[in-house]
Amino acid sequence: MNRFKIELAFLFVMLLNTALAQTHFQKLDAWLDQNTREMGGRSILVIYKDGKLVYSHSANNMNMRQKMAARYVARKQGKTVDMEDYTLSTRLNIASCSKWYSAALMMTFVDEGKLKLTDTVGKYLPMLSQHGKGGITISQCLSHLTGIQAPELKENIKDVVDANSMDEVIATIAKMPVEGEPGKTFHYSNTGLQIAGAVIEKISGKNFETLFAERIAAPLGMKNTDFGKKKVALPAGGALSTPEDYLNFLVMIMKQRRF
Repeated sequence: MNRFKIELAFLFVMLLNTALAQTHFQKLDAWLDQNTREMGGRSILVIYKDGKLVYSHSANNMNMRQKMAARYVARKQGKTVDMEDYTLSTRLNIASCSKWYSAALMMTFVDEGKLKLTDTVGKYLPMLSQHGKGGITISQCLSHLTGIQAPELKENIKDVVDANSMDEVIATIAKMPVEGEPGKTFHYSNTGLQIAGAVIEKISGKNFETLFAERIAAPLGMKNTDFGKKKVALPAGGALSTPEDYLNFLVMIMKQRRF
């Protein structure tokens, strides 16, 4: 077979593979297009397999109510409204998906032997001990099992956003009522991870934002991810990230913590 025939055969195989791949994902494309409105109006789905990104598709099907909400939020934040399609580099507040980032950061201290999941928070944060909460463990902080009766999420977030220091936030948490025994009372809230974040700040002498940048973002090439660069980080919901960066993080988890 001469060189021309070899090149022609190679081109045919490549085109066939592309056509098969497109056909294979047509139903997935259609599903995302049809259901995106129910998921907020805009979405992006990526699939990673065998060391590479094999699929990426975005859908934009915002209704009038969703567009109005987007304009309202942008206006409140002093920003221009963004109605563009999501891409791999679109940077958004990822809300509670921040918890994965924060838990991974905590575990770097556990891996280094600087912290144990069985450690009690009073060891590092005496303020909590003074209010009867010093016996809560790091593990309970990461599992929503602190037993602390936290306020509604909106109010809780405002407390952190308006605070001038992590110590100020911990002082507020210390005064919160207790609703049950730690380890036996589940209450989904930001409180546990906030306490855990304060603990690693005490251990390291660095703020949470810096620790995340040094230990997670930089090693994983997450160039567009941070926790808002505010006075006090919100470990449970304050991260801003992109699909590309989050994929880098998930690949690290899949590879069992090998950066």
